[in-house]
Amino acid sequence: MSTCAACGTKELLDMTHKLTTFIVNQDKKRKQDKKDKEKKDGKKDGKKDGKKAEAEDEEPEAAEEEVVEEADKKKEKKEKKEKKEKKEKKEKKEKKEKKEKKAKKVKKEKKGKSDSDDEGSDEKSDDGSGGAAEKSESEEEVEEGEADEAADALGDLVLGATSRETAIAEVKAYLEGAGKGAPPAAVVAHVRTVQVAHKLMLKEVAYTLVAALFNEQVVAGGQIAAAAPLLLALVATDANNFMARHLIAAFEDFFGRKVRSSGRAP
Repeated sequence: MSTCAACGTKELLDMTHKLTTFIVNQDKKRKQDKKDKEKKDGKKDGKKDGKKAEAEDEEPEAAEEEVVEEADKKKEKKEKKEKKEKKEKKEKKEKKEKKEKKAKKVKKEKKGKSDSDDEGSDEKSDDGSGGAAEKSESEEEVEEGEADEAADALGDLVLGATSRETAIAEVKAYLEGAGKGAPPAAVVAHVRTVQVAHKLMLKEVAYTLVAALFNEQVVAGGQIAAAAPLLLALVATDANNFMARHLIAAFEDFFGRKVRSSGRAP
């Protein structure tokens, strides 16, 4: 995680990028040069030159080791993610097989019950409560299976959502729940936290907030006036006015897609 000295943006850095490696090496070299200069007094030139050459040789090696270590970490993280996905896929498959097996069992029991009812119609007429109870139990099992299918379908929809859509949903839930009536600065801080958590670009803060705050009645319903303090707080987080530009682009995207697609004039 690094903080930009110009605009204050906090983003994750790619340690394998050439520019990142160059900056790290230059910083180490600057520190080493300063250290060598402090030790210059009272030492021989030959000894100083030897140590300097040795330090210069060690710097590329240290940078290379750091890049390799970062690459190993990324590889390990990727392997863990793939392993987790395989495990979830396997569990889902086992759950589906178990559900199908259970449905077959219920179907078989219902068929056997139907056959036994045909053979012993007299016994059934004497005591009808047992059959009703068995039917109720079978219906409950079928309903339970249907509920599991609905839950799986909902899970697939969530997994298929993009990072931006997921972030918008989280911010909407926050504004309607814990963030209702919260200070504008606190809301902006929460949206930034969601942006970092989903590894979105800085501009997505504006897009996410606009999508979460407004709907087709953005103008007719006076939504912009109501959200003005929050929008001002968002713009104020960037002294270079980059966030103001992102906010304008977010509104253009909102009016061009959501409002126009609804067929209503704002």
